Amino acid sequence: MSVIRFVHTDHLRLGSPLAGLADCPDWLRRAAASAVRKSVANVIEAAIATRSHFLLIAGRITESNQDLDVAVR
Repeated sequence: MSVIRFVHTDHLRLGSPLAGLADCPDWLRRAAASAVRKSVANVIEAAIATRSHFLLIAGRITESNQDLDVAVR
């Protein structure tokens, strides 16, 4: 029987504001904001590195169409 490899992720919420960081330093807020985008890149890189047959992204990718505009930039 053949093996099918896939990578799965869900509820990425790209572009969503990060709650609870109002009192944190600017550098920490920037790092947290870029962590979400970096995690998406890591998922894609993992799918490529493992020679996955497909990447399944389920659930909400963004909270709104405006978030989608921000996320694809």
